[in-house]
Amino acid sequence: MKKKQIAVLLAALLSVSTAVEGTAVMGAEFSSGEETVETMDPSSAEEVVPEIAETENEEAAEGIWISEEEEEFGTDEIPEVDEFTSEDTEELTDVAGAEQGTGSYEVAYITEEQYNHCLQSEERPEIEMKMVEDTTLSNALNSIEGANTGYCLVVPHDLSGEEDIVVPAGLNVFVGYSEDVKIRSITPNGNIIFWGVGNETESIEIKEGQGTVGFRQLYTSGDIKGSGSNDTVVFYEDAFAGGISGVENVHFGKGCRSFNIKGTSEFYNLYNDTGCTDETWAVWLQIEGYSEKKAPVFHKTFDWGSGEFEDENGEHRIDEYGIGIQYIESFDVKEGEDWKQLDIGQNKVAAKFAMSDVDITEMLDRTGVAAPENWYQLDMEGKTWSPNEENIIIIDKFQACEGMSAQEVFEAHGKGEYPEGGCEEIGIVPSTAMAERYMTAYQKKNQAEGYYLLHIGEKAKISGTLTVPEGVNALKVEGPNRYDESTNTAHFIPVNISSVNVPAGKKLSLMGILVKSNTLMFTGAGEAELLNARLNTNVKADKLQITDAAVKSLDCKELVDVLGGRLIISEYLKFDKAFLGPEGMVIYGQPGAYLNMGEIKITESDSEDALTIYVGVNGKKRAQAYFGGNVDSGKVVYEGKEYSRLVGLRQFDEKAARSAGALCAKDCFDESYNYDWYDDETENWWSYPCQYKGEKINLATIGSTADAENVMEEVAAILSLQDDKGETRICRVEPRYKYLEEYKNLTDGIEGNKRLAFYFDWWSEEGEQKAVEIPAYFEFTGKNLESIASAQISDIKTQVYAGKAVTPSVTVTLNGKKLKKGTDYTVSYANNTKAGSTASVIITGKGQYVGTVSKEYKIAAIPAKGKVYTSGNLKYKVTRSAYKDGTVNVYAPVKKTLTSVSVPATVKINGYTFQVTAIGNKAFAGCTKLKSVKIGAKVTTIGKEAFSGCKSLTSITISSNVLKAVGSSAFKGISAKAVIKVPAAKLSAYRKLLKGKGQKNSVKITK
Repeated sequence: MKKKQIAVLLAALLSVSTAVEGTAVMGAEFSSGEETVETMDPSSAEEVVPEIAETENEEAAEGIWISEEEEEFGTDEIPEVDEFTSEDTEELTDVAGAEQGTGSYEVAYITEEQYNHCLQSEERPEIEMKMVEDTTLSNALNSIEGANTGYCLVVPHDLSGEEDIVVPAGLNVFVGYSEDVKIRSITPNGNIIFWGVGNETESIEIKEGQGTVGFRQLYTSGDIKGSGSNDTVVFYEDAFAGGISGVENVHFGKGCRSFNIKGTSEFYNLYNDTGCTDETWAVWLQIEGYSEKKAPVFHKTFDWGSGEFEDENGEHRIDEYGIGIQYIESFDVKEGEDWKQLDIGQNKVAAKFAMSDVDITEMLDRTGVAAPENWYQLDMEGKTWSPNEENIIIIDKFQACEGMSAQEVFEAHGKGEYPEGGCEEIGIVPSTAMAERYMTAYQKKNQAEGYYLLHIGEKAKISGTLTVPEGVNALKVEGPNRYDESTNTAHFIPVNISSVNVPAGKKLSLMGILVKSNTLMFTGAGEAELLNARLNTNVKADKLQITDAAVKSLDCKELVDVLGGRLIISEYLKFDKAFLGPEGMVIYGQPGAYLNMGEIKITESDSEDALTIYVGVNGKKRAQAYFGGNVDSGKVVYEGKEYSRLVGLRQFDEKAARSAGALCAKDCFDESYNYDWYDDETENWWSYPCQYKGEKINLATIGSTADAENVMEEVAAILSLQDDKGETRICRVEPRYKYLEEYKNLTDGIEGNKRLAFYFDWWSEEGEQKAVEIPAYFEFTGKNLESIASAQISDIKTQVYAGKAVTPSVTVTLNGKKLKKGTDYTVSYANNTKAGSTASVIITGKGQYVGTVSKEYKIAAIPAKGKVYTSGNLKYKVTRSAYKDGTVNVYAPVKKTLTSVSVPATVKINGYTFQVTAIGNKAFAGCTKLKSVKIGAKVTTIGKEAFSGCKSLTSITISSNVLKAVGSSAFKGISAKAVIKVPAAKLSAYRKLLKGKGQKNSVKITK
């Protein structure tokens, strides 16, 4: 609501008689002298309420119109409630049956100018007033004599009891300062303003009426409770109340910069009539003490407009006016002391939004929580958080710009050029779950095009399943990274995401992100895209679109590429079908990876570029390529003839590339890893071909599910070798059996399932090509290797550190089959040599299995020295922290009502065994029901007053032979009939040791 609209509304609310209809009673400029007060037409009102003069309290001549020293605000505790309701929780006042408070009242009609003067001054108008004695305020109002001006002044005297006040229609009432006016209820048929009230703890009920109720300098521990459907309360100057509920309209009038609340509060329609324009937070809600139940409840949003503000650096910003919230330790402080502001911390409910998400998104910029040295924003749950570069999620929307639609801008983002104005920030939130709520609400309210981008901070919360929220068409999720201009690389910061769901008809793109987790599931019938995404996890999906990605393990039914992207596989790739564009996609298997490829279909094009598969090699560690389906690489016309475009199968020398510092040879999950998108050829895969030196290596495996002849026609293996002169040659390699007719020197090269290869030598003799046999081979088999990534590892209980690496044994099953260690997998461990750490067991496939799967387990922390732990019915304090030979003393019993206790020789805490070497000072002091005690064999010390006051204690058995010290008064106040039994061999020594420790002489010490 705009300022002018507020002025008009207040003018309408406060003009009630036909005589003054159309004038704005609150719109005058105030002067404390005798100047006249101008009235304004509501339609042109610019000021909402008059400015209140800050004058010293002065006694009036009659001693009634005075500004007495304000009472200290009460400290009575307000009962906490579980929830708020607009209905009064107490029984509504029965006006007819309730006893009415009475007193004496001076009353008189006054002018509109005098009325405004009363509102903003501490001086009483010089007018003749009628005294009405022994009556109620309602009756006094009906007894005013003279011409009805529509305005009246009431000055109370000697009041007693609570009253149900009814304000006559058509009357504006100002009740002069009095601490005696005690109000049970107000029915405002007209308008009434109270300067002070006598309610200390009693609630004030605002009943249904056509007028408004105002409070100037309100100090009460009682609640303000509305029971009508359109109640209006105006607070002039700062106000104190126990709470507020059920009031439909609350106006913060001139001078009311803070509303101070002891208990619970709820708000519906809020209006800013303070006149404050130089601070963002026009009004402060200050709440005594913190508990979630005291968090103010907002039922409706509000719009107080916006202003321009200058920060300490002289920079200007536009901000919306809003409400600030502060929690105060106590309003009751000594004179001269300031209130102590509380820092309630992050993730605490500081406000409650009882409204739709659409309205909540508007409230987030209009509310905030102040604390010493901190400023908290509120999330959509009303919880506190401190946004910074690391913990925020920034929400951007894509929009039509420079002839591009929002969808076109969305698709271009991260792939090519797009207009600068095509992406606009709309909000920040602390979690992905809240971002989804925010986008749904924003979309519902604004009917935007429906294309959004999330920037995830390094420490932002990624909660639940990432999805495209309701109403949104497509979403890009960008992870945290730091761009290094000196090396032209983006340093990725890992985040943890476990699942992504894309509903039908929608699209979600993981962009510029490094995901580190055990598994990542893609579900839903929509379109999921990887755009420069690094997924250090085992990924499973029905369908994925690839526009540059590095994945640990990918099991995908359908793989799609349209832009000639890059797919790097660290461990395992499996797809049933791949639909690839004509731009020349690259699949690279890092050394040790297994590429299990199904059917491949490449779009027809005039381009010669097709799919290139790179097999990484590092010494004896090699990637493997398996073709389990047919290949259709498309056709290309060259010099009038049509040729198959061919899928290139090449070897990449990772070792050589790493030595040269090529970024594309790094671990693909290294934060500085990059693909081969460089002008410098030394940064490309094809710049480091693996030199073939006559090894017997498997070039590729063709499964029985594929047509071997088709694959051999469509796939071209390429090797790099050196000729007799030492020059590097690139040659095509084929199985020998296919060319026996063409090259008579070839043998069939069939060895079981292996088909030995040869290469085409085109350089030895000019104009001729010859076949050179090599031991490299293609393998034809129905078997392929299976990924172990989805195997189940048995649960691992929390481990105990014993001075060496912790290596728990595990059971591994895959698809219900128990795998065999050493045959099917090997086991390794990480971070398993330190107590208190989170370790991992890593299962690596072997034989017919490839890839890895891991599981975390805890190694228990060693209980720290000085910490107290509970075991059984006793509490123990650690005196020596160690994984072995640690010691504790008995600190106290769990309950002082125990009747017997046995102090053990040792106790287990967090899985570690500790010797119980002492009973602490006052450990069992005051356990009046304790009758018998057994002291364990390791106890060396009994502390001071350990059993003092145990008046029922009659039996003490000491098993320890190493007791060396007993503190003073250790047994003071135990039963006079008590018997202390000790080891026979120690009887003499222990009698001396135990002598004079507070027990009576009648207490026997025996063996």
